[in-house]
Amino acid sequence: MARSTVAISGYVSLGIAVVLIVVAFSTPYWLEADPRLPQMKFDKLGLWQQCFRSIYVPSDPFLGTYFTGCRWLFNPWTTDYDKLREELILKPFFVSVQVFFTLCMILSLVACIMVFMYAFCVAYDRRVCMLRTLSGVLLAAGISGLVAVITFGVYGDGRDWMPYPDHNYLSWSFALAVVGTFFDWVASLLFWIEANRIVRKERKEEAYAMQSKA
Repeated sequence: MARSTVAISGYVSLGIAVVLIVVAFSTPYWLEADPRLPQMKFDKLGLWQQCFRSIYVPSDPFLGTYFTGCRWLFNPWTTDYDKLREELILKPFFVSVQVFFTLCMILSLVACIMVFMYAFCVAYDRRVCMLRTLSGVLLAAGISGLVAVITFGVYGDGRDWMPYPDHNYLSWSFALAVVGTFFDWVASLLFWIEANRIVRKERKEEAYAMQSKA
């Protein structure tokens, strides 16, 4: 089955999107603290891993437990880390970012599976339906990713979350999430255009066949 330039561009866009989204999903550089300042308590943070230089549970009046180094968000082995997680890390906006960006990644991976199905398994007369479904899945992924990055962009660097917000900044994992989400939108548009191109081509072929019979 011949592939048009539009379809190939869609494959490339989807590939870029998936790579960037998976890397952003798994790396702890959505938010970073200025490394030049020794007094910083916070170091860096991703969706599922956080790194601190020296931080304590906000409700601990005696400052009895300090946390340093990097830990998985749901670390079950560190004493009182669940308190830090509930009181400081898992703010409602951050939970929504996790949910929507996870959905974005899952839908992007589903789209990859659909691309392989389209390339090797789908019947010739089902191409348009598959491409439009693929475009819809990527649109949903793009919307989910957009909600996630906008929410984190607005609240992630806010003054009521990590310590010393004036010295924290959105970092490269967040940037990859933004670019990956953009390529989800691009791929969705390209596959929709490809579906419409096939429809127009088939209509022209049908019209030509009818004229030949006449």
